Amino acid sequence: MATVPANELIRRTIKSQEDDPRVPAILEDDAWPTWLGEVAATPAATKALLKTMEGVNWQAAQEPKKPRTRKL
Repeated sequence: MATVPANELIRRTIKSQEDDPRVPAILEDDAWPTWLGEVAATPAATKALLKTMEGVNWQAAQEPKKPRTRKL
């Protein structure tokens, strides 16, 4: 798993007790071809895709309920 430094929100709220909090890297949609090697790029350019995301307004949604199966 590739990780990056935690953004400010995570550092303040969830990982405030950690000295060097990290979170999984989240790639922008247009970065995937480069990350997967479908587009030629230097190792440095590929590594530059791993960055902390600041200013994103994440929203949580409840997982949809699975349909109940009827027993016959």
